Amino acid sequence: RKGPARHQPQAALTMAAESVLRTTRLWLRPAAESDVDVLHAIWLQPGVYRYLWDGHAITRETAAGMVAGLCESYARAGFGLWLAFDDEAALAAAGAM
Repeated sequence: RKGPARHQPQAALTMAAESVLRTTRLWLRPAAESDVDVLHAIWLQPGVYRYLWDGHAITRETAAGMVAGLCESYARAGFGLWLAFDDEAALAAAGAM
């Protein structure tokens, strides 16, 4: 009997490119580095950074570093930040999976 398959980085990259989940109202996909500006805009909202960033607004560079790390985590380990979009392709939510 073979043991559990080891998670391969290349396989994770392929998985990220192919990982789109659809429901009747939303579609979800892993975050990409091209999402930095929209995530930074969300993370700059006082009601968001109050909880995520200890009450401090973050710079775009900090957001870019965070998104890059989350994308790398998904590529390496298969988990990271996912984004949910409504049918009009507007970002509806973001969270870790």
